[in-house]
Amino acid sequence: MKKIFFILLFLIGLYSGFSQSKTNKCKFNFSFEVLNSKENMSPKDEYVSLNWDFSKLNLKKDLVEIEIVPILDCFNGLDATDLRDVVTIKSTDKDFKSTEERKIRHLELMSKCFKYRLIVRNNNCSETSEWKYFSFF
Repeated sequence: MKKIFFILLFLIGLYSGFSQSKTNKCKFNFSFEVLNSKENMSPKDEYVSLNWDFSKLNLKKDLVEIEIVPILDCFNGLDATDLRDVVTIKSTDKDFKSTEERKIRHLELMSKCFKYRLIVRNNNCSETSEWKYFSFF
């Protein structure tokens, strides 16, 4: 009886281990980059350009979210804990365009640095980028 119990326990553990190791096979085709403003600008006019091209996606089926988290303790980088509210740009927003350059000023964020990531998903799969860090310093 103990042998059957341990064999059954082993098989359940093996099954659950394989079921959690599914890989994400969806690949969405898009480009996204963050560019700093020109060096000659006054600090109050500094901005960052978010450039994207989602024109190869079907935005009626694919949802795009750009999450921007302003950071107050910039010296901690991605590990920062003193954060402001998340700013989200969604493909469902009325002013969203599939190809765009959107400028964000640090005065709008009330922060000199931020972290950001992209989330692209549809009914079948989801792709989330790693958090990336940007500083106006």
